Amino acid sequence: MKSSLLAVFLFVVSSATAQTSDSTVNKKDSLSSKPDVEAQFPGGENMWNKYIQKNVEKKIDALVDDIKSRGTTEVEFTVAADGFVSNIKVISLEGSVLADVLYKAILTGPRWIPATKNGINVESVRHQKATFRVVEDKEERRRKRRSGNAD
Repeated sequence: MKSSLLAVFLFVVSSATAQTSDSTVNKKDSLSSKPDVEAQFPGGENMWNKYIQKNVEKKIDALVDDIKSRGTTEVEFTVAADGFVSNIKVISLEGSVLADVLYKAILTGPRWIPATKNGINVESVRHQKATFRVVEDKEERRRKRRSGNAD
């Protein structure tokens, strides 16, 4: 029944700031400067979306049951110059199944392609968002209307 009641929409939005290890660069300035090329998931945005979709599908029943998971969660993390991920922090929907799915997917995922600034790999901070909505199937709405159980 649950499968006929839902559609999952994931919108991934990202941003990054770079930190270089060059001692001649003011650290405060380097933290707020954008990299020339942002860190990215191996294979790009399409592969990231597929990867997150697989992780969501594993927890779909828990997501549907968790009212706190309805909406957008944001996670911040650091991608090191070697592509390893660290300092993962849930920014919104903390304690929800959706936030947990996104957190664990980043934690257990592959190394990222690091950001670059002036052609040099640099550490960067990423923000990833995922949105989850439950939408009734058209056929399910018709059945409810016919039976008089429409919400």
